[in-house]
Amino acid sequence: MVRRVTIALLALVALVAASCGDDPADESGVGTGAGSEDTADPADDGDGSTDGPGEPVLLVDLVGAFTTVETSFQGVPMIAVYEDGTVIQPGAQILIYPGPALPAVMRSQVDAATVDAIVEAARAAGLDQPDLDYGQPPIADAGDTVVTVTIDGETYEHRATALGVDALPEPGLEGDAVDPPLDAAGDLTPEQQENRAALRDLISEVNGLVGEGTVEEAEPFDADRYRLLVRPASEMGVEPDMDPAPPVEWTVEGVELSRADCLPVEGDAVQDLVALLTDADALTRFTSGGEEWAVVARPVLPHEATCPDA
Repeated sequence: MVRRVTIALLALVALVAASCGDDPADESGVGTGAGSEDTADPADDGDGSTDGPGEPVLLVDLVGAFTTVETSFQGVPMIAVYEDGTVIQPGAQILIYPGPALPAVMRSQVDAATVDAIVEAARAAGLDQPDLDYGQPPIADAGDTVVTVTIDGETYEHRATALGVDALPEPGLEGDAVDPPLDAAGDLTPEQQENRAALRDLISEVNGLVGEGTVEEAEPFDADRYRLLVRPASEMGVEPDMDPAPPVEWTVEGVELSRADCLPVEGDAVQDLVALLTDADALTRFTSGGEEWAVVARPVLPHEATCPDA
């Protein structure tokens, strides 16, 4: 089981890496027509104005995989394509520990023809149907790939567990294909395997379309809203061989630290937050109200509510 979980996680990483390449740029196995609850008015850019990028036409996300609370909190969709051609994706991650306090998130722009091509690719993949069955492979903790697409004004969410696992060989086997494929271990039907393949192919195709249609090179995403996960420093473990740096004074005006699953940062406070966290890392602790705090920051995308449950 451990081996299969490892394969599943590697498959998820390999699959999604194709949708966030270097080009400029639940438990159910059945797709639904419902959208995400983590949404805001896409025409509102967060400060009350209406010059945002519009509705997302396509989102690809990974949810539910076994990982740390901090990593899960900071995760952004692997690709988000908006009506006006804005594309937001995770940037390259620095392979050091501790990593930067601010996650790398990039913004690029594609032309209108590319947006149309992405929608048509989703339609051709059959994602304009609300109830495609992707099956349920018996692989624990692998997480779900969630593709949300808007076609002709209707939004469809498609969720596949351990997507891509059948594309990797078992350790010790030669060749590109698994014989039998790992999907067969879960008794997935031919229809389910076909639906999963179509979803994988769409993600790869979207990545190619974004690379070909880029009209503005990727640059850091300038978020106008952040959400924070805040915990007392004593609750956050540190590697035994790490020598933590002295805590830093919390200087974000108007944002008081206290235990929170989602503490919103908006308006002028965003500039203070970015200035404070730019030189911080994931182990930096902050002093506020006579206590030390661990803070995990995540930029909020244009279509998202600052705090999902707010």
